[in-house]
Amino acid sequence: MQVEHFLFTRTEKQDFTAFIRPADMSLRDVSMIGGTFNYITDISRLTPEFPSLYCFPLGEHYFLLRHYNSGRAHAGRAIGVIEGIAVKQTYARTFARALPYCVLHQQEVLLAYTGNIETLTASYSAEHALEHNADPSTLTGERGFVREFLSRSESDRLFLPFNRTGLNMLVLTLADQPYATPLLFAFGTNSDVVGQFLTRELNLDVVSFFNTESPCFRSRDSNQKTGDITDFTVVDEPETVSSNGASIAIRASASTAVRIEPIPTEQSDLRRTMRQSRTEPEDDESAGVMTMRQMRDQRRAEEAALNPVQEARHSSGMFGWLARLWNAITGHRS
Repeated sequence: MQVEHFLFTRTEKQDFTAFIRPADMSLRDVSMIGGTFNYITDISRLTPEFPSLYCFPLGEHYFLLRHYNSGRAHAGRAIGVIEGIAVKQTYARTFARALPYCVLHQQEVLLAYTGNIETLTASYSAEHALEHNADPSTLTGERGFVREFLSRSESDRLFLPFNRTGLNMLVLTLADQPYATPLLFAFGTNSDVVGQFLTRELNLDVVSFFNTESPCFRSRDSNQKTGDITDFTVVDEPETVSSNGASIAIRASASTAVRIEPIPTEQSDLRRTMRQSRTEPEDDESAGVMTMRQMRDQRRAEEAALNPVQEARHSSGMFGWLARLWNAITGHRS
């Protein structure tokens, strides 16, 4: 199975940017991820060892992403990192079987970059082969709740606590399933983020809010609790040290932004040519990888450019009618 990497963060000099992304991922999709994760305002609990985890389809890929506090700061506020892998949807069945391994080994599998982030320039990801061993027999824990979830998954979601117990239950659920496509989940999130997914018709199967205390089933339609889960294995939690994790808004507010150009490759040039030949308009990839602020400013500029035209049309329409009326009264012709 071939995978590509995704890395979205900021540096001291550069606004939030997709420093690494699949070559055929549109800027619109980058903006969707950045805008959705912007609803997480406190990342104090999120570490590389125990991050939030998300699996969802977007564009031509399935994404498995993690979100955590980088340990870096800008203007006294924590800088978050969103990184992970993107898998073509043609690998759906293989990816579904690989998910337990990917989640268990997220620190290695989802790591997108190991160098000095301050020197990183935006580029397209290369494709990598992902080897995985997803043998469910190596996993331990009570699995009765999984069978119940499978029987009611059409109408209910599985809700899990955001702790080691919930993570173990998530892995068991991913491993003991016959799905032809991956389970969609948001592990360690809030209702605003889930709402963003639902408005885009991304119907999550498993959800874990930061404040979820115990596992249960909830209706997909009403979100009302439809059943408690009592047959699960409790996993001991390690001691944690609290820290200030108020995060920078991903919709950057810096007064300056540096333009980042993607690293050109023969493969990316070919893909760009293929995109431009499509009948449906696509994002202009030759413009480079833009920051969230640049994309926002571009949209505002386009809206501002439309307003004078609309005002001119309104003005010419009104005064043109008066002129024609005056000419009709006086006998003049325009």
